This record gives sequence, C-alpha cells and structure tokens, in this order.
Amino acid sequence: RSELASFRNALARCALGYSLLRAIGVAVSTAFVAAARRHLMVWAVFAPKFAFEACGICVSETLLLLAVVMSSGIMGGGGRKVAAD
Repeated sequence: RSELASFRNALARCALGYSLLRAIGVAVSTAFVAAARRHLMVWAVFAPKFAFEACGICVSETLLLLAVVMSSGIMGGGGRKVAAD
C-alpha cells in the first residue's frame, strides 16, 4: 500500500472515532434531557448543553466530511487524469 492510501485510511479511522465520541456525547445529553424533561433544572443545565452538543456535532461533522472528501481527491485534483484527444 502506498503512503497516500495509508494516510487516507488513518484519516478515515480518526474521523470515525471522533464522530463516535461526539455521537456518544449527544446521546447522553439527549437521554438526560428526556429523563428530566419535567424537572426545572433541565432548562438551566441540560437543555443548553444539549443545544451546544447538537451545534458542535453539526459543525464538526461538516468539517470532518470536508476533510475526508478533500483528502480522497473526490473534489478535484487528486483523481486520475484523463488525456485529451
């Protein structure tokens, strides 16, 4: 395997691991908000944390997707060149 293929594989694995950790945080926040939905503290503590986690996962997943797509060569110069006739 080439170094580029190894790098792409390592980047994809790191992105997947990071996504999993962020998803666990969102799942735990969702569970706490759902469990304490009738409690007054949910609006002071858990709901802002849930909103922060949701926004954070949207931003981080977008950036990770962009990094993986750019490193794989889908968006431009990394692909195979076709000779013009």
